[in-house]
Amino acid sequence: MQSEVLEWPTGFTGFCARFAHRFSRVDRGGGWARERKNRWTLAEAAGDAGPDGMQRLLNF
Repeated sequence: MQSEVLEWPTGFTGFCARFAHRFSRVDRGGGWARERKNRWTLAEAAGDAGPDGMQRLLNF
């Protein structure tokens, strides 16, 4: 069992490599980790005039 668990990262990397060409960006969420996001910034990024719609989505 332990040897199987140790092989997971390699297997997962291979799995991801099969689909990597389908995605234009591979940043692993780096932008989210560096900059704090709130409902206002998410709404602005989505093109919304205010945060209310985004708040409803986040509360869902």
